[in-house]
Amino acid sequence: MHVTFFEAIGGIPKEIVYDNAKTAVKSFVERQKEPTDALKRLMRYYGFTHRFTNAYSGHEKGAVERAVELIRRKAYSGKQHFKTLEEAQQQLTFKVNDLNTRKKQREEKSAKTAFAEEQAQLLPKRIPLDTGVLSQAHVNKYGFIYVDSNFYSVPDYLVGKQLTLKKYPFNIKILYQDKLLLTQSRIYGRNNYKVDILHYIQTLKKKPGSIKRSLILRESTDWLQQIYQSYYSTTPKDFVKLLELIKYHSLGEVKRIIERLILTSRPIKTEIIRQQLIAHHERSTQSVHESTGIEAYAKTQLHSITALYQETGLGHE
Repeated sequence: MHVTFFEAIGGIPKEIVYDNAKTAVKSFVERQKEPTDALKRLMRYYGFTHRFTNAYSGHEKGAVERAVELIRRKAYSGKQHFKTLEEAQQQLTFKVNDLNTRKKQREEKSAKTAFAEEQAQLLPKRIPLDTGVLSQAHVNKYGFIYVDSNFYSVPDYLVGKQLTLKKYPFNIKILYQDKLLLTQSRIYGRNNYKVDILHYIQTLKKKPGSIKRSLILRESTDWLQQIYQSYYSTTPKDFVKLLELIKYHSLGEVKRIIERLILTSRPIKTEIIRQQLIAHHERSTQSVHESTGIEAYAKTQLHSITALYQETGLGHE
């Protein structure tokens, strides 16, 4: 959160005041509070100092907590339900920016204007510090890794392998043999699953009949489940080929082709979808070549005109 905050304000405060939270205070030694190793690392890298509030001194932090409550109420009083965390964050960002641009009655200037004056006192920005927490995870026989009481799928060829994880507040980077394999958005709670059906293509090729009642299908997008039930429930092998098309191209591209076929009342078959994708990419490539050819011809003409001006001396008038 520190790194995100520093990026948002465009600098680093010279001193930051902390409550007595376990994430900031490692231990108490004769009323002296020792910061955690993570906080020490942040201070060494960014160059700021810290100060802890006194215990049982609500007046030292009450104004801050009141401000947080106020912003929360302003941001979410009109809408409390969001489909994703990103939507909730966008709502908060929009409302905070709106509040910061309003002028205060007594000072006749906005919080944004006031902060712009204070920014000159901040320490200069630095390259964001990588705060990921390293750990190891074993891939079980079902193609899942177990991270903080939850399960994440990985490609099925990694069953039995040991992976390296870098955990962040909102996502997890998964590495294999020191190379980034994929990034998963993080889930919280206990015994929840984050499943990507594309991770199981090789397994489904061997057992296509297992798709119908599988967890990986239930955890897929509603659209993909509907397509399976409507067009592929009796031809699971063809559905696996469709998954390969999605993996090679993208879900968005395949979805557009299928929706176009449905609108034109054409059959939904994987081979037809594949042909449509090839034709679409050929048209796109041809369009790029034509644009490049026109651009090259225009540049040639400009060079010729420039050379003509230089020969006649008109370019010096």
